[in-house]
Amino acid sequence: MKKKPSNLPLCIKGKMLLTMKLTIILILVAVMNVSASAYSQNTKLALNLHQASIEQVFEAIKDQSDFNFLYRSDLIKEIPTVSINVNKANIEKVLDQVLVPYQFTYDVYDKTIIIRKIEPQEKDETALPQKTSVIDVSGTVTDENGQPIPGATIQVKGTTKGTVTDIEGSYTINAEDGDILIFSFIGYEKQSIEVAHQTVIDVSLVPDMKALEEVVVVGYGTQSKHNIATAIATVTGESMADLPVTNPTQALVGQVSGVQLQQTNGAPGEAPVVRIRGNGSITSGNGPLYVIDGYPTNDANLINAIAPRDIESMDILKDAAAAAIYGSRAGNGVIIVTTKKGKSGKTRFTFDGAIGFENVMQKYELMNAQEFVEMAKEGLTYQGREIPEFLNSPERWANTDWQDVIFRTAPFQNYQLGASGGTDKMRFAVSAAYTDQQGIIENTFMKRYSLRASFDADITNKLRVGVNLQPSFTQRRTQQTTGGNTSTGVDGILAEALTMPPILPVWQENGDYFVITQDPEMKTIFNDELSNPLVKLDANKDYFYTFRQSGNAFLEYTPITGLTMKSTFNLGITAEKEEWYVEPFLARGNGNTGNISTPNLAQIRARRQNTTNTNWYWSNTATYDFDLGNSHHLTALLGFDAARQSDFFVSLEPRTDKDNPVAFVNSNVKNVQGAVLTQGTSQRREYVFDAIFGRVNYNYNNKYLFSASLRRDRSSRFGPENRTGVFPSVSAGWNISDEPFMESLSSLSMLKVRSSYGETGNDQLGGYYPWITTLQREYYVFGTTDAQVVAYRPGGFSNNQLGWEKNRQFDAGIEVGLFKDRVSLVVDFYNRNSNLILNADLPSINGKATSVIQNVGNVRNRGWEFAMNTVNIASEFKWNTAFNISFNRNKIVSLTSGQTQLSNQGVVRNYVGRPMGDLYMYIVEGTFNNAEDVVNYPKLGSQGIGDLRYRDVSGPEGVPDGVINANDQVRAGNYQPDFVYGLTNTFSYKNLDLTILIDGSHGAEVYRSQELALSLSRWLENGSKESMGRWRSESDPGNGRYHRAGTTNLSSNIAPSTRYLENGSFLRVRNVTLGYQLPPVLLDKIQVQQLRLYVTGQNLHTFSKFGGFGNPQGNGAGDNATNNGVESGTYPLARNISFGVNLTF
Repeated sequence: MKKKPSNLPLCIKGKMLLTMKLTIILILVAVMNVSASAYSQNTKLALNLHQASIEQVFEAIKDQSDFNFLYRSDLIKEIPTVSINVNKANIEKVLDQVLVPYQFTYDVYDKTIIIRKIEPQEKDETALPQKTSVIDVSGTVTDENGQPIPGATIQVKGTTKGTVTDIEGSYTINAEDGDILIFSFIGYEKQSIEVAHQTVIDVSLVPDMKALEEVVVVGYGTQSKHNIATAIATVTGESMADLPVTNPTQALVGQVSGVQLQQTNGAPGEAPVVRIRGNGSITSGNGPLYVIDGYPTNDANLINAIAPRDIESMDILKDAAAAAIYGSRAGNGVIIVTTKKGKSGKTRFTFDGAIGFENVMQKYELMNAQEFVEMAKEGLTYQGREIPEFLNSPERWANTDWQDVIFRTAPFQNYQLGASGGTDKMRFAVSAAYTDQQGIIENTFMKRYSLRASFDADITNKLRVGVNLQPSFTQRRTQQTTGGNTSTGVDGILAEALTMPPILPVWQENGDYFVITQDPEMKTIFNDELSNPLVKLDANKDYFYTFRQSGNAFLEYTPITGLTMKSTFNLGITAEKEEWYVEPFLARGNGNTGNISTPNLAQIRARRQNTTNTNWYWSNTATYDFDLGNSHHLTALLGFDAARQSDFFVSLEPRTDKDNPVAFVNSNVKNVQGAVLTQGTSQRREYVFDAIFGRVNYNYNNKYLFSASLRRDRSSRFGPENRTGVFPSVSAGWNISDEPFMESLSSLSMLKVRSSYGETGNDQLGGYYPWITTLQREYYVFGTTDAQVVAYRPGGFSNNQLGWEKNRQFDAGIEVGLFKDRVSLVVDFYNRNSNLILNADLPSINGKATSVIQNVGNVRNRGWEFAMNTVNIASEFKWNTAFNISFNRNKIVSLTSGQTQLSNQGVVRNYVGRPMGDLYMYIVEGTFNNAEDVVNYPKLGSQGIGDLRYRDVSGPEGVPDGVINANDQVRAGNYQPDFVYGLTNTFSYKNLDLTILIDGSHGAEVYRSQELALSLSRWLENGSKESMGRWRSESDPGNGRYHRAGTTNLSSNIAPSTRYLENGSFLRVRNVTLGYQLPPVLLDKIQVQQLRLYVTGQNLHTFSKFGGFGNPQGNGAGDNATNNGVESGTYPLARNISFGVNLTF
């Protein structure tokens, strides 16, 4: 800064006058300078501006002082937007920071500041070199949010002189006027600033997104993405932060190639079924292994109890070479979950809140009251029955929408408060979250309270310790939506709501529930086995209270440079209690008299169950990272793991005897303790496991990559003679873009080819002792009397040689980056063969068992994966796109010896040489329109005019035989899609951001068993809108898919056929989020660092030909790979609209 007087012209002649004038001027200048200096030094400014124009900086200064600015507006346009965060700073410090780096200076005249550009001076070749002065430069280094960065490096360019920032982000360094200071910190872009007479230089570092993406979490460590030769995908916490989901796996939908998530159930808190590269097992589980902060578990509930905003990243190990380090439990892939940890610096508080509502994504299209009555009369007339007076009295009709009775607009809310920070020696992060999701079906909900705490400390420069705790408590009320429409229990709610006649009321005049079987007139007209679905929803009180805890404590020691030894003790606990009670007003069953005014104590049902699962897992590793010369880099890992799983289950239920035929004598105590007599059962089971493993990673100049691992596991789940499994892997890669001969291809920023082979295992068998048989109770009669003797016999054969299911997988991939990675593409091909565990049939002559469990059979999954990311526009307006698509081909290669098909197959069948889940049924060709058709076409049973007509495909000899029977049920589809895909577009402009996530599936078929009860076309119950296309006459045959109303051949018409088969392809607008970030000027006024408001919508619309509730993935089989593809009345999906806020202070 230069403080100087005005250059006033002196033109008065005369020595005396000149002396007087000069004296007066010098006095005035001195006074002016003293005044300017005093005011400028005494005036303290506090500014926190981010990406502000220089005019905004001046205005902010004027708001806090009496300074005025004079400048040429055309010149200062050369100054870009600046960021500044100072407190109690004088004007010189502020202007030095925002002007000098851009070749501008200033002069202070009293309270007026003149801004001018520094004119470049011509170099004087004859001038002698000037000795530059050494000055002390100080300042603060902050991140993009204005938080100080401890440990940032400041170095004088071209020298070894440097320093680092302290805990407050402050530094001081000696430098010369012409020096250039380089500011750097891991994960941030470097900044270079010339000293240029500045004594204070404050710097705000910008995150280096490329650097942040380069490190991914692998098994037992991290690795540079540049040097990885296996198939690993990463989903960051930011990409799932705004999604209104209640568990992390829901946030993966549509974001990762090779990962299919099937949302089979929309109940509150319900997680999707996760598949990585297809189904590899028939009798064991197909879900991945989850590794939560180093703790491996197959219990998806533990990861889904974590608040999504607590997650830093999720890394998906898709190929066997990446997953083999986890050995016997990684056969279905691995998802590594890393939660957020504390960082050195000032304590940072965050609050995230969302509130909204949910409703059913799509309602079933049913006949209305008039359409139902028309169909009912049509059926009665065909059968020659008298039309009841009630059907001709519309004034008595209730006109009830039974879907509105069971569905509701449900509130949704989610809140999370967190704090993180620390010093250079200790770091912490804590958060507390609350989620309340009221279900879209009456009397269902999920409430979760969760806490997360992370702490680590550097005890010495070689010893680090830490602890992570993640407890949660969940309350749920559930309902049994699946089941038929004539159940006397509390199941079948959806089927009953869909088939209840729309002309019947919900309530009776006396306040009781309306029940068909309790109305003398209505039970003679309608199906008296139907129940009011609201009765079941109110009567069924099924509550679950679940405590879960996953956490660990670790000790990490670095005895020498490059060697890290770590010991971690993990503990997972799940304690769940179920309290089930059914009120005595449940209507159907035990005389069908139950209601509010007439409680039936025989209808009370109750149960109390307690389950406790405890798992400890002790992991010990030693990692040595070192270089051989300047080009060879190696990382070696050795480890030992041991674990024990202990489960305990106890159940208490009512019982009766001849003296107490009814378990409850009153309803005062609404739990199992109210029963006169009770009975209990309990179960305890355990298994143990240990492993040793090693891995070597090698790269040469970061160009040639090699990795190999070997793991040996032992588990008590398998036979004593075969409990050990060995799982090797090897991978190699070549970073071609780092070769000198690629330098001329400036548009190619990255090119890598890689290949891998690995073996992994699957121990997710049913039960902990599958290899050993159990004893079964038998009753034997001795002598001529009826006296029975209780005895026991082996229930089958034990197999001491039962071993692992083993997956062998080959993967080849290529990664391409174009135009400085504005376009990136990853392509993978994989071939995965899985050896199975099956029950092999035995000859019945052995007299002991019909089967024995063995290591037999094979399943293959083969496919392609494509993932592309593009930066479409990179300016003030930004547009990025991420697209992925996956093609998987599943095939049953073999079963047991001589077996070509899995047994007990109905609509869903599984044959050798075919993918799992073929759908077999009759092919509907139309209807019998007249007597001639009845004579000329083959029939199923005693079909007649107006009934469905099926194709005669094959007889016993393989050719049409004129008879419709089981031989004519053919493969009509398969539940596995041809491909699945996801598309994410993110847009931002200034403070606005918009994200649109789309996911879809193409090529699957679904058998809609839910439609069976809705296609009966009779007067007893309502039907779907599609039945309006039923056969009415020869001249009006309908759509050829629905039989006539009132047919007497109902069982033949509702046999499994293509009338119930639908295309399961869909494209779903999974999420749309619009956000607004408050500008820094407003943030400064309200004293917060960040404030973002947003509105988001989940499951907004599904484009599909699929009917019903609009979820082609809904099925009751859940995780079962061989019995999937049947829609059976699972809880429908919800559409969510929420408003949220992200606050940092």
